[in-house]
Amino acid sequence: MKSPLTEQKGESPVTQASKMRYVTDERGQRTAVVLELDEYRRMVEAAEELEAIQAYDRAKASREKPVRFTDAVKRLRRRAR
Repeated sequence: MKSPLTEQKGESPVTQASKMRYVTDERGQRTAVVLELDEYRRMVEAAEELEAIQAYDRAKASREKPVRFTDAVKRLRRRAR
């Protein structure tokens, strides 16, 4: 049986005034969220940016010596052989 879509006004983490649409099961329990494609893309972009910031923060906090990008690429190519 297909789940009905329900709409509820609410705040999205990406856009402040979007309508949230949910997929519900037979008991009316929310099981999934339906997003506009543009909103989904913004969320993915924001998550990727956050991931890059966190990786930068971890790298800065580590005590490892920095490696130039070109040197890192050379090392990776040698390992791949």
